Amino acid sequence: MNHLILTPILLTLAVTSTSSLPRKLIIDTDGGADDAMAIIAGLNLPSDTKLMAITTSCGNVNATQAAINVLKVLRVLGRTEVPVHRGCQSYYMTSEDISSTWFGEDGLGDFEFDNPPTENDISSEHGVMTLLRLVKEYPGEISLVCLGPVTNIALAIKMDPSFLKNLHQIIVMGGSIKGMGNITPGTEFNFRRDPEAAKLLFEHSSKEHPVYLLPYETSQESKIDKHWRTSVFGELNSSLVSFINKAEHIALARTPRYWTAPDQLAMLVLIRAEFVRKIDHAMVYVCAEGNMSRGVTLVDRSSKSGNTRIVKKVDVDLFKKFLIEAFQSNRIDTLDNVDCSPCS
Repeated sequence: MNHLILTPILLTLAVTSTSSLPRKLIIDTDGGADDAMAIIAGLNLPSDTKLMAITTSCGNVNATQAAINVLKVLRVLGRTEVPVHRGCQSYYMTSEDISSTWFGEDGLGDFEFDNPPTENDISSEHGVMTLLRLVKEYPGEISLVCLGPVTNIALAIKMDPSFLKNLHQIIVMGGSIKGMGNITPGTEFNFRRDPEAAKLLFEHSSKEHPVYLLPYETSQESKIDKHWRTSVFGELNSSLVSFINKAEHIALARTPRYWTAPDQLAMLVLIRAEFVRKIDHAMVYVCAEGNMSRGVTLVDRSSKSGNTRIVKKVDVDLFKKFLIEAFQSNRIDTLDNVDCSPCS
């Protein structure tokens, strides 16, 4: 496998170079508390991106609940102008209901939200049609960050085989490149939930139009002591932190010592590429057959025409600083006074 260890400047060019400013962004999400945190970071950190739309899929919850959760996040942020589009209500090849309760029944901590949004607040256009429309309208300009199963993206590719080629870039959180897993041995949640969709995505990616992949192992190797999450970050005097504490309280109660943030990492690959320390080029395949093998990620480490850029290593301390910057009120002035060092 080709290894790239890049300086922040070169890495920023490798991941995000574009001639159009601001960069146009679409987020595809399955609406969990980790997605909520990623969306807040994506919208609240100063950047040159413009969020065009958010589309939702099944995963943590169904696509409707995911859209309602996103609407809650946007309301807390004061960004209700961002359109939220409900995507596929089932997976690419199956209608099996295998949503998760890790973040609660509603995916967002099951806490009471004053005057919550309803289905009537969801934009009427189907999420897949939104993806197709915006990418056609802005060819080569859209960056797409995928935080859940890639069902909507697979259907968009099926309807328009040039979809990936017309993106500026696509960043996906998912897959297991070393045989680790959080659903079955060797399978990660997003790819296991919809392996057919993941398989189709990588079959259509290429060296010229690669997927930037943030795999399960990178998030595990970037784990943060739970004490920092609950007693440093979690104690910030911020309405956003208060919201995310409620959204994550069920998952945090189940978390023993280390807190991981895969979706947040994937979002920052786009908007804060300087925190990425290592990228590998490889050919990635996803298995959609069998029982134990469904969702398994196969990596050809010798390929010279790799379809994937695997984010292997990030700067965890810098990541923590960015999280605090995104969530802290008066964040620029107070950033240097907050502990971002590893907890012993």
